[in-house]
Amino acid sequence: MTRAYARLWDLLDASMPDPARFHALVAELDEDLLVVLYADVVDASAEVRAKWEGPFVPELDGCLSEDSCEDLTDWVVGQGHDYWSRARGGDDEALAAMWRESGAERQAGGGRWTGKTPAIGPAFFNSYAARFDRKQFLEAVEDELASRVPDDDEDA
Repeated sequence: MTRAYARLWDLLDASMPDPARFHALVAELDEDLLVVLYADVVDASAEVRAKWEGPFVPELDGCLSEDSCEDLTDWVVGQGHDYWSRARGGDDEALAAMWRESGAERQAGGGRWTGKTPAIGPAFFNSYAARFDRKQFLEAVEDELASRVPDDDEDA
């Protein structure tokens, strides 16, 4: 059995702890792989928490917004397979602790990366936009994500 999102985890393993190395490797990826890896980030992030179901964070006395939850889950993916595996389906308390950890990294740098965790999903988008037809990227990602959803008609 292969590990889900194996190419994504391999890229992160080859990059960590150097964000510059991550960006250099992303800059070498072809058009199709940028789309697939971005879709992997979307799916892997959703396995942590759906962005519209942000965890309750006591310090905020509320739940993370969709954007903040998406930032958190992207950050979780950026920590690599082992960290992501522990975060998948995590309860509010666990995700709030990860949110605090991500905030500490933003303030002081460090953590699993030298400096700050690269914005994983946006790195794929930005690399694609710099080299290919940017307008086609999100459509290609939507098509990739749709191809991963089983067709209900196949069960009939």
